[in-house]
Amino acid sequence: SKEAMEFAVKNNFITGVGENKIAPKAALTRAQLAAILSRAMKTGAGDVSVLDNFTDADKNAWYAGSMAKAVELNILYGDGDSIYPDRPVTRQELFAILVRAFAVTGGDESTLASYNDAGSISSWAKAAISAMIAQGYAAGYEDKTLRPAQQVTREEFAQLLYRMQEFYGSSAASDDKNKEEAKADEANRPRRERIHFQLRRPEGPALILSVSFLRTLHPFPL
Repeated sequence: SKEAMEFAVKNNFITGVGENKIAPKAALTRAQLAAILSRAMKTGAGDVSVLDNFTDADKNAWYAGSMAKAVELNILYGDGDSIYPDRPVTRQELFAILVRAFAVTGGDESTLASYNDAGSISSWAKAAISAMIAQGYAAGYEDKTLRPAQQVTREEFAQLLYRMQEFYGSSAASDDKNKEEAKADEANRPRRERIHFQLRRPEGPALILSVSFLRTLHPFPL
């Protein structure tokens, strides 16, 4: 959704891929996924020497630090001597990676029984997809399919990040909370007020008395 993408951009999780381009419909690559998770989880960069184990990884590439950290944290796995930084991420790969990253639990494989293409899910992804569905982070399509091998777009990943804020927090969410707390503090702040009294005497000029006091505004009906 537009709201989810704006959230991801505002928090600097998803950055542009070129001049004035955010490419929401473009496929999400494994390198991009590692970088976005690193920003969201605030993991920092890893030791790029771990990428020596993979013949297709460049230790000087823009993704090196974040991909190395994902490997160190066992969030991202290689396949033999390959880590596939430029390969698009499929739905089942993404769900498995997010379950490892955020330790999502719950559900079992019976959760998948109602989906028409459950048989096409790789065995290594079934538990992860079950957990994501059970927790309400993932869902199937209207035709009762999960499409596990379908590539994930950048905006679809933004939507998942938006749903899973509880695992990593965000400056946007913190800003909103701080604004609400500031409003509550303002509503409860004691106010100094001054009231003038005029006393009339039978003889002579009236006396004017000025009284200053603090008044607390209660935000709820008493």
